[in-house]
Amino acid sequence: MAFLKIMSGAQAGTKYDIDKDETVIGRAIENAIVLDEPAVSHKHCAIIRDGKRFTLRDVGSTNGTRLNENKVTDSRLKPKDLIAIGSVEMVFDGDDIESPPQIAAATPPPTQTTRRTRTVSSAPPGTAGASPAVGADSPFGKRREHKVIWISLTVLIGALALGAFVWFLCRLFKMG
Repeated sequence: MAFLKIMSGAQAGTKYDIDKDETVIGRAIENAIVLDEPAVSHKHCAIIRDGKRFTLRDVGSTNGTRLNENKVTDSRLKPKDLIAIGSVEMVFDGDDIESPPQIAAATPPPTQTTRRTRTVSSAPPGTAGASPAVGADSPFGKRREHKVIWISLTVLIGALALGAFVWFLCRLFKMG
């Protein structure tokens, strides 16, 4: 049976069977899979089952749906696909999924690439072997950290405040 396994967020480790012809995912409680995350739309996306074929369909979400790092509106699923809805990441898998036929493509010119690998723990969150903080080991790549920008802004604001204070003291002593 096909299933989704939540890999991040408050429901990390939760597994949902995809046993209906249409499984709607979103923030609203009437959805088959409810994700209580601010970046998830009320009705975000759906998994459509047609026999052993499964399709991921974005149903007009605000922030979009990603499949294997690519934003999609309608795409055929295969085992081990990685789906991101807002900040929630999940794996689509199962033993009864028909994979789409492979399309022969022209051989691209050789390029030097590096591929990140990820080890997925089956341990529940908060136990030994559990994944680190949400997004720290994302299958969609490391999230951009904005620490450098925040540190630079803090130093700049501090320097401006110190300069204003020194200017104020100079003006105070010149008057007195």
